[in-house]
Amino acid sequence: MSEEGLRIELGGLASMARELASYLRTRTGLEVAEEGGALLVKASAPGLKALLRTCLKGFLHDKGLREQYRVTARGPSLRLAERKGAP
Repeated sequence: MSEEGLRIELGGLASMARELASYLRTRTGLEVAEEGGALLVKASAPGLKALLRTCLKGFLHDKGLREQYRVTARGPSLRLAERKGAP
């Protein structure tokens, strides 16, 4: 995890950045900034990546996007990736 925080790449959901940032702020109480096609969570704590991954899955479920997108971890960041063969 970088000093400035954890990066969440939004991929095809970049248009929902503001809504997702608000969702994460409400669920975690952390500072979340929009940065192009990504979000930057300005915090560093043990278990933060797992917490954010769970929250991202919850957001996808709430929006009915769980079958089209998945949450992947790559190095110090998380990524919302489109599922192959998704409807």
